[in-house]
Amino acid sequence: MRTSKKFSFGVRLRKGQDLVAYLNGFANYNPPRLLESPGEVSSLVNNIAGYNASEAEQLEIYRNATFERAKAFRKGSGSIDSMATAIRSAVIAQYGTRSAELNSVNIILRRLRSNTVIKTEAETVPTEPVDSTTPRTRSHSERSYAATTQIFNNLVSTLGKFNAYDPAITSLKLPALQAVGLNLTTLNDAVANSVKALKSAREARDLAFNDFNERVLRIKAYVKAQYGTKSEEAKLIGGLGI
Repeated sequence: MRTSKKFSFGVRLRKGQDLVAYLNGFANYNPPRLLESPGEVSSLVNNIAGYNASEAEQLEIYRNATFERAKAFRKGSGSIDSMATAIRSAVIAQYGTRSAELNSVNIILRRLRSNTVIKTEAETVPTEPVDSTTPRTRSHSERSYAATTQIFNNLVSTLGKFNAYDPAITSLKLPALQAVGLNLTTLNDAVANSVKALKSAREARDLAFNDFNERVLRIKAYVKAQYGTKSEEAKLIGGLGI
């Protein structure tokens, strides 16, 4: 679906460029509004090309942000899943299997593992536009990431309250874990900012296309009135399919 959507924008842009070329070749073309003149239409088409490029750039930023976040949260070396297992082992090593400390950690880890992050953003591109057309998927996923971040930070806070928590591995010590928690927030913020920027880029592009569509309707009407409904000029415009 996304491929055809993106392709349609490219096709429409190309047709807009063809339209400008046709208008420049029409004899005595003099529409009642300056906005439908070849120069103004050309300017709008150029702006649309810029909006398309901006949308593509913001989409790539979004992809990178979600990919980096997914690596930090999901299974794999250095992820929250693998770190949680290592923390539990460190607590057992220091306090024992029947300790109150392990019981506290187990309670938090059960919450952490039950809060599954939905597999959406890192593998797929948001549907167009990034807005209320996909509220359930996005909001559910975002809540999962936010909740996981909060639960992890609660785990770190709990470890800090233990008597002399001091694992042998540096990456499991409190300063390192606190840094991980801050990084999770940073990654969440990066995704949120990229979604906002992508949405703005798409809105700007869509507004320009809406303006273009309105001008095309006026151009068609003027061409039919000026040159006739069966004229070559009318056929050329009609043949663009816009």
